This record gives sequence, C-alpha cells and structure tokens, in this order.
Amino acid sequence: MNIMKISLMAVFVALLLGSCISKASYDEMKLQNDSLQNAKHMIERELDDYFQAMNEISDNFDKIKGAENVISVNAQNELQGDRRAKVINDFEYINDLINTNREKIADLENKLKKSSITSGQLRETVARLTDELKVAQERVSTLEDELKKKDSRIFALNTSVDSLNLHIDVLDENISSLEQEKRENQRIIDEQTYELNSAYYCIGTSRELKNEKILTAGGLFSKAKVMKSNFNKSFFTRIDITETKRIPLNAGKIKIMTDHPVNSFILETANPLDNTDKNLILKINNAQEFWSTSKFLVVEVR
Repeated sequence: MNIMKISLMAVFVALLLGSCISKASYDEMKLQNDSLQNAKHMIERELDDYFQAMNEISDNFDKIKGAENVISVNAQNELQGDRRAKVINDFEYINDLINTNREKIADLENKLKKSSITSGQLRETVARLTDELKVAQERVSTLEDELKKKDSRIFALNTSVDSLNLHIDVLDENISSLEQEKRENQRIIDEQTYELNSAYYCIGTSRELKNEKILTAGGLFSKAKVMKSNFNKSFFTRIDITETKRIPLNAGKIKIMTDHPVNSFILETANPLDNTDKNLILKINNAQEFWSTSKFLVVEVR
C-alpha cells in the first residue's frame, strides 16, 4: 500500500509540473503574440506616413514632368512675349515643386532618424531622392541659363520613382512576414490551449479494462491498479475540461480507479427523485481540482 501511494504521488508531481510548464509556455506565447500585434500596428502607422509622403513626392514629379513637356513644346517656337512669360512661369512652378519635394524628403529623413524601422534600403531610397532633386535643380538652372542665351532647346527633366516602388515592395514583404509569424504564433497558442484543456476518460468492466491493459491483473493479495504506460489510449474519450462538467456512467455500481480529490465531484442520477433510475452520472464541481491529479479518468463498472 505504501508503494502505491508513493507511485501515485510521483505521477501527481510529474503531471503538476507538466501543467505548470504548459501554462508558462501559453502565457509566454500570448505575450509574444500581443507584442507582435503592437509592433505590427506601429510599423503600419509609420509606413502609412512614409507612403503618403512618397505619393506626394511622386505626384510632384509627375507635375514637374507635365510642366517640362509644356516647356519643351514652347521651346520649339520663338520665345517672345506671352510665350516667354509662360515658360518663365512654368520654371517658377517647377522650382516650387522641387522646393516642396526637398522639404518633404528632409522631413522623411528626420522621421527615419527617430523611427524604430531600421531599413537601410529605405534610407538609401531617401538619399537617392535627395540626389535626384539636386540633379533636377541643376538641370533647371541649366535650362534657365539656356533661355537667357536664347537657346531654343531645353533639356528635359527626368525623374523616376522606380526606387520608391522597389522599396514599397520590400516593405510589403516585411508586413507579410510579420503576418505569417503572427499566424504561426497563434497556431502554437491554439495547440497549447488544446493540450491544457484536454482530459480523457474510459468506462468498462474489469475484464474490458484489463484486456485494454488499462488495469493490472491483480492477484490474491493485491488489487488491480491503473497502468502507468503501455495502455490502449484509443479506448479513452477526449473531453474539454472547460466544457464537460457531467459524464454519464450508464451503470448503477461503479468504482473510480484513478485518483481524484473527493471534494471535486459527486455521483448522482439524472433524476435523483426516481428510485428506479440506476444510471449514475459523475458531476464535476471543480474541474481544475478534479483534473489536477490526473488528466485520465478510469471508471470500472461493477
């Protein structure tokens, strides 16, 4: 009898430690998932600001290109009177756009210095935009000089947003990676939750339980005991301990072979007022306490 108590106590300690480790893993994964969600939202907000600024810069480049086309058409004709005034106004318009883009890029650079996003590619993109603006300004200055020299040919201003599009693709990939990591973390949390809430029970006669190697054979001076391993787990039914509070035993006389705190459950019939009802029901009053000693319930029908 002392050996049996020691064995049961060892099983209780092992299961309790396993439950604690699983709970700690669950809490850790939930905390990681929350941190990922917060990081994702923060990155999305920062990216929205970057995209808005980049779109505005791109729109200004398109306007510059449109004004450039007008200047190119006018430059093919003799620049006198109103035509010349129009070209000069177009140059002023282009310079205003260049100055606006310079301010927006400077603002992007300032935000990147304070940003948690450490993307070298984004910083290189902003640096290239700065260089392109410098080149654009130099070209405008050259065109203005050529106008002063009555040169009818004006060089076109070339701007490109290919580098911006490339970087936007990279940022999209980063967001997709975060989403995939979030899904993987959620899958792990779901598995942990499933295991934490899983318990198993079986009901059978002494012969059935012994045939399935769930109970030991016992003997003249020893009682049948629940096997610790090598038993047929398919004979058990899985339940969710957060949902299942009543287990029909479909028998009038039973013996609970596994160890569960006596204060955590009661045995009753479906209709306690009906004396002819002999089918017992195991009602779990405290699920956490009931399953604390074992996640397996073995009931012998007699």
